[in-house]
Amino acid sequence: MGEFDATCKEHERWSWSMGVNVKDIPKMQAMYPGSDYHPKTGQLKVKSRAHKLFEMKRRGFEEYR
Repeated sequence: MGEFDATCKEHERWSWSMGVNVKDIPKMQAMYPGSDYHPKTGQLKVKSRAHKLFEMKRRGFEEYR
């Protein structure tokens, strides 16, 4: 456990699970400054695992283990 492997590389991606309705993007950006949402789908841009955990924590989400 804890070993690095090529499939675990950090990479930017769009999260459906933390996405919002496109109409709610301005409200969510005001609530969570710095959040970047896809303008057509409402998906949240996640830049790395640490960024994902940060965004989850400030929204009150917990990672399933």
